[in-house]
Amino acid sequence: MKNKYSIDSFDVFLKNYFIILEIYSKEELLSLYEEWSKNNGVFFHDYLWLLFNKAILKNGDLFQESKGESFYQNAFYLYNSMAHFRREEGASKAEINKFHRLSHEVYVEEVKNDKIGVTNEIVLIPHPKCKYANSLNKKIYSIDCFLEECKIASEDCTLNFGCGCSISKIPKRDKKGNLIFLNELSTETVNDSKGCVFTFLSIIISFGVSIYLIVY
Repeated sequence: MKNKYSIDSFDVFLKNYFIILEIYSKEELLSLYEEWSKNNGVFFHDYLWLLFNKAILKNGDLFQESKGESFYQNAFYLYNSMAHFRREEGASKAEINKFHRLSHEVYVEEVKNDKIGVTNEIVLIPHPKCKYANSLNKKIYSIDCFLEECKIASEDCTLNFGCGCSISKIPKRDKKGNLIFLNELSTETVNDSKGCVFTFLSIIISFGVSIYLIVY
């Protein structure tokens, strides 16, 4: 296991994994560190991994009732960050993909609960070097069947460093190209940039993994 970070480079960790500061304040992080240290904390990476796991739980507590957009986006970022952190530590592909798979599951749940437009399909955006994903390129899945039919971030993944694919929802539109709303299936025009943010985040993270694979 590679230990890239230490207490002296904690700011670098927070810069690389900024999602932690979306969940915790720096004061809370200090309190958690002091508590961890008192409990015979030795390896600093154990503390960092503890932060990810506690952040998952706190994110659930913060948005348990509303299950709003922030809940899904935070969970999506956290699971992808956990995958990348494990990659930095030199974990196995199976360990890395476990968290990438969870991020895909979160994305699917977000799509199912999308409040902007009616969506019932997902398309796979494959990493250029994943033979399995490219064999499915441009295939469109129903939301309900995607996780069963598409095996990205699983043992079928052919990337040595774990999944680098992303997925995107396909919103329904009327003949004029306007989004179809969930609310009484209204067909009024809507600025759907907000609805595309989550898809954009997925693609950005996939691009980041691609860069990592090229560099390392």
